[in-house]
Amino acid sequence: SDQNEKQDIAQLTATEMKVGKRISALFKTFRWKSKVTEKGEAARTHAGIIAQDVQAAFFAEGLDPSRYGLWCRDTWTDDDGSEQTRTGIRYPELLSFLSGYNEQRLTDIEARITALEGA
Repeated sequence: SDQNEKQDIAQLTATEMKVGKRISALFKTFRWKSKVTEKGEAARTHAGIIAQDVQAAFFAEGLDPSRYGLWCRDTWTDDDGSEQTRTGIRYPELLSFLSGYNEQRLTDIEARITALEGA
C-alpha cells in the first residue's frame, strides 16, 4: 500500500462511479455446482457476485474490465488438450472499488443535504 510504489492515484471517475452503482446491485446468493453434486441439498448457500455480471457492468459503461485488478480471466489447456476459461473476481479489489464508490456517493449526498438546509 506504500504510496511510493504507486502512480496515477485518483478518485473514481464519473464513468467508474456508474460502474460502481451497477455492481452494487449485482450481489446474489448461490450454491457451487460441485458442492451440490457432492453434498446434495446439504450444500451451503454463499453470497457474492458473478464475474460475468461484473464484466457486463463495465462494458455497459464503455470500460474494459480487464484493465481493473478486480476482474480476471484465466485460460488453460487441460490434460486432454481442451481449452478451458474461467472468469473470476478478486474480492479485496472489488470491495475497495465499491468502498470508493460509496464514499464518493455519500460525500455527494451530504453536500446536497447541506445545500438544501442552507447550512
